[in-house]
Amino acid sequence: MVLTQDDFKKGRDRVKGIGVRLWFYTAQDLDGLAARAKASGIVLDQEPADMPWGARIFMLTDPDGFKISFSKES
Repeated sequence: MVLTQDDFKKGRDRVKGIGVRLWFYTAQDLDGLAARAKASGIVLDQEPADMPWGARIFMLTDPDGFKISFSKES
C-alpha cells in the first residue's frame, strides 16, 4: 500500500495526516498487537478498549501524522 498526500504544491513541510484516519481490521490478538507496537517504541493514542458496538480497538498516530486505528470484532 502506498499513501500519498498530493503533488506538494502547498509545500513539502506542512502538517500531514489532517482529516485522514486509516482503519485496519484484523483477526490477530489485538492486545498482543498493541503490546508489540509499544515494545517497538510506538506511543498509542488509545490503549486497547472494548467499544459499545462489540469491537475492540486501539489507536495511534504514525510518524507522518496519519491517524491509524486497529479493530477486532468480538
